[in-house]
Amino acid sequence: AEPCLGPVTVAGCGAICPSVGRPCYGCFGPREDANINSLISRFQSIGINRKVCQQLLDKMNTYAFRKLIVEQL
Repeated sequence: AEPCLGPVTVAGCGAICPSVGRPCYGCFGPREDANINSLISRFQSIGINRKVCQQLLDKMNTYAFRKLIVEQL
């Protein structure tokens, strides 16, 4: 299974990417209250290292996510 960025993404896509085995790239953009640190902590708790977490977040398709990442890291 691929990690899902859905917890920090605006709802509406119906989790299309993970449902077909592809990584979520946050196609609807970031939630206003996105808690990037919490998501990274959760990913790390299941064995995904911080560098890979950063790479996952770097795949986000919106500038807004990059801004949130910079602000929260």
